[in-house]
Amino acid sequence: MVPALPPKRMLGADREFIEGRRRALKRFINLVARHPPFSEDATLKLFLSFSGPDVQNKLREAAQGVGDEFLNCKL
Repeated sequence: MVPALPPKRMLGADREFIEGRRRALKRFINLVARHPPFSEDATLKLFLSFSGPDVQNKLREAAQGVGDEFLNCKL
């Protein structure tokens, strides 16, 4: 099961809330990255490890190689 995202607050976010959300998001990312189906996903690895200004284009290139599961998967 994929963990749920931590709650967010639209207005009035104080420092304590922001720090708590930052820690919760870090925990969420770690749980997702260790989740068995996701831990071997090339796109997730690229997203979490790529450092550079061109990350959006790199992710777009990686996604183009995956294809559409609704068109490619047999029922």
